[in-house]
Amino acid sequence: MRLLFLTLFLLPALAFSGVRELIGTYQGDNVQQGIPPPPPPIPTEDDITPSVGPLIAQDSYDWIIDLEFLYWFASVTNLSYAKKCELKALGDSTNPTDATLVHRKNENFNWGWDPGSRIGAGVVTNHDGWDFYANWTYYYNSVDTRAGVPDYPAGDFTSTQFNPQGTKVVSTPWDYLPSRDHYNFVKAQFKLLFNQIDLTLGRKFWISPKLSLHPFFGLRGYWSRMHFSIKAFRPFISGAFPIFQNQINAHSRFKQTAWTVGPLGGLDTAWHFTKNWSLFAKAAIALTYGRYAIDQELDNVQIQFNTGGQTFRNIAYSTTSVLWKLQTFADLGLGIRWETILKEKYRLLFDAGWENHFLFKFNELIRGTCNADEFKDLPSTSGSLTLSGITVGGRLEF
Repeated sequence: MRLLFLTLFLLPALAFSGVRELIGTYQGDNVQQGIPPPPPPIPTEDDITPSVGPLIAQDSYDWIIDLEFLYWFASVTNLSYAKKCELKALGDSTNPTDATLVHRKNENFNWGWDPGSRIGAGVVTNHDGWDFYANWTYYYNSVDTRAGVPDYPAGDFTSTQFNPQGTKVVSTPWDYLPSRDHYNFVKAQFKLLFNQIDLTLGRKFWISPKLSLHPFFGLRGYWSRMHFSIKAFRPFISGAFPIFQNQINAHSRFKQTAWTVGPLGGLDTAWHFTKNWSLFAKAAIALTYGRYAIDQELDNVQIQFNTGGQTFRNIAYSTTSVLWKLQTFADLGLGIRWETILKEKYRLLFDAGWENHFLFKFNELIRGTCNADEFKDLPSTSGSLTLSGITVGGRLEF
């Protein structure tokens, strides 16, 4: 047993000492001759992460042309245009007809789908396959909607004596007196014009025979224009107080224009399950900084017909606000891709997928308020913008 242990222990030690002696002799001979020991071999790019392009040869360039069709919908949070209220009895045993209006429902836009486009161009260089790329995204969205209630018999909503319990009215937080005036209907319109330009530097490479990555970074610039308008109306109701009601025509218009610029970074991946077909996924984030300008115009006319059509209220004013802020973008997308190489000179790709783009605290519109504290509504309406939908496109590399 001891003999076996000594054999297993001594043989590797003797072998290792022999190797060290051989290396030392070799290095010593080189040092004596003035020759430094050779450096360890440096791996080439083909040994680490071979680049996907250029396609033709490593000493050439590939040019890129992209064209994509977008069919997206846009939605903005904290942009409810009206609220529905209902008359409800207070349950007072001493005054059983006492009632009040209670908030029952917020009215929001039914966001619609609209087309857009994205075009891009770039070049894949022979410097380790680095690529320079630029694209422009254009999108326009428009939505109209309306909320209304049936006519009611009286203008008093403190009692069920004149309006039965369950009578409904609508009001809007974007009005001159948002917590007091009520209407028979409220119309709302939303329009969004969105432009975005990305300039990036990246590299697409293989990390396995079936998986490629494309990290990139660069700059993003965007500019947008958002319009939001409200029209509200209630008719005149004749009779003595508390039955009569003044007619009101109200119109509020808001416009937000913005531009920002800042750094952008992201990663694209392609998971090849056949020679021509692959699943792709992409993600990016951008932190941009720029200017937001918000303009508000408000008209509110109330006419008291029981005094011969006398104007009881006729107010019009405008408000302007400018702020500089950070605009955060988050982009995600996934889909399926088909690609092929033609004559070993051209690469042709076709994509179909789904994209989500999120702009945090995009909505900075001013909510209509009154100088009287008892009529003020919430002053903040910050909300986020989401652009989501189908993207279909193609690419040519040559």
